Amino acid sequence: MSYFHPKEASTCLNLGNKLAKLDRSDEALESYQKALALDPDNKKIQDAINTMKENIK
Repeated sequence: MSYFHPKEASTCLNLGNKLAKLDRSDEALESYQKALALDPDNKKIQDAINTMKENIK
C-alpha cells in the first residue's frame, strides 16, 4: 500500500474497514496502524486493530 498516503486518520480507518471486508487482513492492519499513528488516542482505531489481530490468529 505504499502508493496510498492519506493524511486523515478517518480515511485510513475507512480504507482498513473496506480491506478487512475483502479479506485483505495484512493491508487492513497496515491501514489501521497508519490511522493510529495519525490519531493515537482514537479508540475506534485501537479497537479495529485489536479485532483484526484476533481474527488473524
